[in-house]
Amino acid sequence: FTAGGIFGQSNVGHIVSDESIAATYLTYWEKLCTDPKKARKNSQIPSDPTQMGIDQFIEEQEIINFDDGPIHDASTNVIFSPRSTTDVLQWYADRIGEARSSIHFTAAFGVCEKISEEFNNPGPSEETGEPFLRHILLESHPSKKKSDTAKEKAKDNDEPLPIDFFDFKNVPANSIAFGDIFNGRDKTDCASITATMLQESLSGLNSFVDYIHTKCVLIDPLSSDPTVITGSANFSGASTDKNDENMLVIRGDLRVADIYLTEFMRIFNHFHSRNQIREINSNSNYDDSFHCGIDASWTTPYYNPKHHKCQERLLFM
Repeated sequence: FTAGGIFGQSNVGHIVSDESIAATYLTYWEKLCTDPKKARKNSQIPSDPTQMGIDQFIEEQEIINFDDGPIHDASTNVIFSPRSTTDVLQWYADRIGEARSSIHFTAAFGVCEKISEEFNNPGPSEETGEPFLRHILLESHPSKKKSDTAKEKAKDNDEPLPIDFFDFKNVPANSIAFGDIFNGRDKTDCASITATMLQESLSGLNSFVDYIHTKCVLIDPLSSDPTVITGSANFSGASTDKNDENMLVIRGDLRVADIYLTEFMRIFNHFHSRNQIREINSNSNYDDSFHCGIDASWTTPYYNPKHHKCQERLLFM
């Protein structure tokens, strides 16, 4: 509920009308009002909820049993943080790994290794037997030098390697977009572009995240059994075992899946078109890259079943 959250970046909020879900949120909120700490590691769970650590309280109230695998029935469930472990990230990764037609994922603050593995080892589509479409929407695109430096620093400090654009780009099934604006200050400033596009600028309302603050993963959203996982957590370790966060897992609701996919593709296409213009502007053979080819070679990826352009054509046709 800030100016930057509403006018400066992508975000999502939920109005929950289900009484049981609303009651679960109220119980969590009332516990948070006491400013509780996490329990000491391996400590016993008190019988009195008011004496529980926030992680113990959350896990005692929870309906989902993460050891049982997927949620089998159409339902809406809540996942709160902070938790005693980051096991829920593996549960998210497992659900992504069970997808059979498409995945659409936002990464506001990066991607944890468990989830990134699912995007870099794509499974086959039930229909074609080939890897299926994976849309990945990132906050930013670091330079290769910055990416390598960050990874080296993490390696030296024995920390998890940061996952970014360069970890996904070589998988043909991955279609990637990242936050971007058209400001006409790229390497080549072509009159044919500037004549048809207004210059863009950031709002100046945000100091840390400029573009993507929506957190969601859509699993098979156009199927008869979609799953939407959405809320405030960033699919990261810190948002799972340190921060106060809330997520909804919505399975089997076609209307919710349609609304989310529509919004996801609106944002994805908005930034993807700007990414393409940036790529054209940085191309040394600019004149050739900006105009259509004189033969049909440009259509090849649209009919290669391993390529995300073909998979996107089939998904939306």
